[in-house]
Amino acid sequence: MAEQEVFAAVLSDRGAFEQVQHHIDLDELSPQGKAWWPLIKEWYKTDRRAQSVDRLSVRGRGEHTMPDKHLTTLLGWYDHLPTEVSPGNVVKDLLDMKRFSVGNHLCAAIQGKDTGKIEPLLDNYTGLLTATKLGKSEIRWTEDDDEMHARLDRENLIKLAPAALNAKCKGGAGRGDHLVIFGRPESGKTLFTVNMVGGFLKFGHKVLYVGNEEDTYKTRKRIICNLSGATTDQYEEEPDRALALAKERGLDKLRICHLNPGSIPEIEELVKEVRPDVLVLDQIRNISWTGKGGESMVTKLEQLGIAVRALLGRYDMLGVSITQARDSESPDAWLRMEDMDNTRTGLPGQADAIFGVGVDDGLIATNQRAISMCKNKLNDDPDGRVGFMVQVDPARSKVR
Repeated sequence: MAEQEVFAAVLSDRGAFEQVQHHIDLDELSPQGKAWWPLIKEWYKTDRRAQSVDRLSVRGRGEHTMPDKHLTTLLGWYDHLPTEVSPGNVVKDLLDMKRFSVGNHLCAAIQGKDTGKIEPLLDNYTGLLTATKLGKSEIRWTEDDDEMHARLDRENLIKLAPAALNAKCKGGAGRGDHLVIFGRPESGKTLFTVNMVGGFLKFGHKVLYVGNEEDTYKTRKRIICNLSGATTDQYEEEPDRALALAKERGLDKLRICHLNPGSIPEIEELVKEVRPDVLVLDQIRNISWTGKGGESMVTKLEQLGIAVRALLGRYDMLGVSITQARDSESPDAWLRMEDMDNTRTGLPGQADAIFGVGVDDGLIATNQRAISMCKNKLNDDPDGRVGFMVQVDPARSKVR
C-alpha cells in the first residue's frame, strides 16, 4: 500500500488516525513520513475535538521546524499527498496487510520454536485482530414512547435468581444493563453465577456463557444439576434422567464455550451467531485487551467494561461479568467496592449493579454466603444497597 494514501487518510479523518496510530512503525516509514508523522500526532493530541488536520497549518509548522537542507523535498512530498481517499478502505487494507505480515512472522517463529519472538508477535497479531472497522458511531434515536414504555416496563425485565436478589433489583435487570459479580477464590462466585444462569434459562431466556478459566464442561454439568435438582452424585448415577429434566427446564437455550483468553471481537462473533438475551463472561479480567489504555490491569478492566457495555447495547442483551476480589490479610465476609481487584473506579464505573460474594469459616460451615450490594443502579431505594444472606447447596449448585 502507498504510504502517501495512509497519510492522506489520517489527515482527513481522526477515526483513521486513532485506528492506525498504534500500528505505525517509524522504522518502516520513509524519511518524509518520519518527518511529518510527529506533526500529525501533535495536531490531534493538542485538540481532542479535531476531526481532521488543517493541512495548511501543519504545512506551516513543518516549514518552520524542518531542516532547510531537506525542506524542499519534505514540502514537495507533503504537497503531493492525495486530497481524496476513502479512509475506511485505506485503514482496512493497511491492517489486513499488517496482519498478513505479522501472521507470517508468527508462523515462522512457532515453527522455529523461537520462544523469545513468539509472545511479542502474538501480542502484535492480537492487537491487529482487535482493531475494528473504521466507521461513524451508530445513532439510535430514542424518541419512540411506545418502545420506551415496553423496554422499561418491569414486566419485561429479565428476572434474576435467587428471589432475594431479584427483589433487591426491583424485579430484575433490563437489556443493556451490565452486572458484575466478584469474590475471592473459592467464595462461590461461579456457584452464584450458575444459579443465576439457571434462572435465566427457566424463564425462557437464551444465554451465551463464555468461560476462560474453569473447564466449561464442569460449568455445564453444574448448570444441569441446578436445572434438574440432582446432586452431582445423582447426576453420575442417572445422567440421562438429569439431562432430560434439565432440557425440560431450558438447557437447550444455553450455549457455552471455552475461549481463552478471548477478545471482544471474537466474543462479538459468537454473539452474532447465538443472538442471546444474556451474555455471561467468566472472567472479564482474563479477556485480551491490547488497545489504547490497556497497559495496566486497572485501565484494561475499564476499557473492557466500556467495550462490553457497548456490545450489550448493540445487541440488546443483559450482561453478567465475573471478576476477582483483592487479597486481604483480614478478609471480611461482607465485601465492599474497594475489595474488588484493581478497582479505582474503572470497571465499577461501567456496571449498573455489583454483587460481592463473601464467605468466612462460619458461613462455610452453615452453607451460607454474604451477598453485598456494592452498587445498585437498578433500585433507587436505599434498601437496594443493603446486603443479604443466602443459603447455598453446592451439590446442586443452587442458591436460595
